[in-house]
Amino acid sequence: METIQYDGVPLDRRYYAIGSSFTSDTLLYDRVEILRGANGLLQGSGNPGAAINLVRKRPKAEAALSVTASAGSWDSYRQTVDASAPLTADGSLRGRMVAAHEDQDYFYDTAESRKNVLYGILEYDLGDRTTVAAGASVEDLHAVPFFSGLPRNKDGSAVNAGRSTFTGADWNNGTTSRPPTSPTSPMTSMTTGG
Repeated sequence: METIQYDGVPLDRRYYAIGSSFTSDTLLYDRVEILRGANGLLQGSGNPGAAINLVRKRPKAEAALSVTASAGSWDSYRQTVDASAPLTADGSLRGRMVAAHEDQDYFYDTAESRKNVLYGILEYDLGDRTTVAAGASVEDLHAVPFFSGLPRNKDGSAVNAGRSTFTGADWNNGTTSRPPTSPTSPMTSMTTGG
């Protein structure tokens, strides 16, 4: 699997960070489309295995609001807001805003993550068959990561340590920020009906 598409635009995983690993919050996406098999006819030089298309949320024709909150084990909390509405009386201009905040600890000591997501998009109907859309997203993740897990003894047996043992450094810090203007994340589009 070498190509991930964003709204139908393929990004080669070898050159762009956003295409190299899927790290975006799924709240931004309306759906995930998967094409199994050769995809060269749909996107030029393709992969013989498959293609994944991540379709971002678009504004709705009618007003809609969704608010969620969740709580889980090890102090895991998440809140989201998804609001969409027409911004003019005739509905030719529409907007949608999505936001999320997440605090998460883990079953092992010390590690934690804090994430904020903000996404906004506007759509305007230039005519009966032409729509212009522009949007941006910002994602910030701050964490004390723990990737390696517990070591093993030389003979492969488990070490004598509790399941919650953290062998990383508590001063370790992982930060991932995706700015609103990313050349690898095409957001401006125009569609014309046939």
